[in-house]
Amino acid sequence: MSYLICGLTLAISTVSYGEQTALRNGQFSAVEPAKVWHQASKMSLSPEHFWLAYAEQNGGLVWGQRSDYPDYDKVKEHDLMIIVLPSGKCLMEFYHERWRRANDVWRWDEKFNDYGSCPDVFK
Repeated sequence: MSYLICGLTLAISTVSYGEQTALRNGQFSAVEPAKVWHQASKMSLSPEHFWLAYAEQNGGLVWGQRSDYPDYDKVKEHDLMIIVLPSGKCLMEFYHERWRRANDVWRWDEKFNDYGSCPDVFK
């Protein structure tokens, strides 16, 4: 009986470990509320906390959280901001001379494009 319990415990821990190592940075989990794997901290975070962690690791939110876009001539490559619209928030990155959803630059997970205001940022 003890061998069976040890075997089951080992099998369960292997499955859990395998699932954790299979996650890639920025991948949404299948649970609600939405959680995103953050590789650097080895934790699942809310999408907004994932964005804030990414921003912190990459120079911060240069343009903060705002409902309008900054003057084009003042932004620099890889500047970050969170655009705030009635539908929610979306992390934006200035990349190749225009604002893009950060997910379009880094391809974390397609689900980001449907999260918060991300579907609406260019309307």
